[in-house]
Amino acid sequence: MSLGVVACSDGGWEPSDAVTLEEASAPGYTEDVVAAVLVAQAPDKFQDTDDGAIVLVASDGSTRVVEAEGVGNEGDLAMNAHGHVAWAGVSGLRVVAGERSVTGPPSELSMGAAVVPDAQGRFHWLDGVTRWVTPTGVSGRRAYLLELGAADGPDGSLLATKLGSGTEPSRVATWDLRRHHRSSPAPESCGTSDPFDQGGRLWFLDQWCDGGATDQVLALASVDPVRGTYRAAPLRGYGMHGHRSTSDGGPSPLADAAERGHLHDGRLYTVDHRGVLVAADLRRGRLTDVGRLSERARRARDVRVAWAAGRMSVLVVDGRGDDAVLETYDLAHGTLERTLAVRKLAGLVPGDGSRVVTGFAVR
Repeated sequence: MSLGVVACSDGGWEPSDAVTLEEASAPGYTEDVVAAVLVAQAPDKFQDTDDGAIVLVASDGSTRVVEAEGVGNEGDLAMNAHGHVAWAGVSGLRVVAGERSVTGPPSELSMGAAVVPDAQGRFHWLDGVTRWVTPTGVSGRRAYLLELGAADGPDGSLLATKLGSGTEPSRVATWDLRRHHRSSPAPESCGTSDPFDQGGRLWFLDQWCDGGATDQVLALASVDPVRGTYRAAPLRGYGMHGHRSTSDGGPSPLADAAERGHLHDGRLYTVDHRGVLVAADLRRGRLTDVGRLSERARRARDVRVAWAAGRMSVLVVDGRGDDAVLETYDLAHGTLERTLAVRKLAGLVPGDGSRVVTGFAVR
């Protein structure tokens, strides 16, 4: 079934053939779903509604649209290995055909809200953090969050909270980049990947700036959540346009979308500003170029990235064609495994800025 025609009225929008959340929660409804896309009105287009839609993408590229009330433009989207989907919106944590045992959300959404699945696939709402999209990792029954430093505080912090507790995260470690980034008198952390648990430490990729944003260094960092110790080592330096910039100095949508990264087989992956898939070996502390992404992905104006099970998925929705495109890459070899035309999604995101993709997840 392929749905998603849009009708506009009263400043809002509704997919005319969308199913309700209750209909989508029927057993087996997401069995053939390989990806989910969260669509909402752009922030400056909000009038009387902040409604949106969850677009479920099947393995053949067909789509089913699910009504999503209270999406806003600040929610987070997650998908577990069973194909269940959840998002954090202004009305709380909502689940499509997923496990009903979820932690209770706060009464109001903060800009740092995130939703993550645990090892059993249950979804949890995390709050009390300060970044719009918070780098988040789960280890056992605890969630860990990275917080970039403020002007009057440490350069970075690792926060922890027990899943299901409903309590605000507490700091378990802080660090000062001056001890590690000696080439700059005023180093800053200008972006990190999610933290990943390996060998009792939380590992992440950190982008070090010199304060003037003229040069950047990609570093491999780790924190022991028990002892609170932080380690970091530079992997590669980038020139004046930086790790997340294109050759003309503008932001790289692909590198920005891939920033959260993925841990697979002892290597932490991300995409640099050249559109190259890179992998940091945790044991050796070395960075390797794994493969170059397609020209379509590298040149796209609007791109989203999601990681799962040793694969990288790239969603291109830039208003240049009738269909959005979903590319899947094998991380071990950096090769493009599959290109899938996602039908009808381009109609929901027409490219004029009125509606945008705010979340993307794969199983």
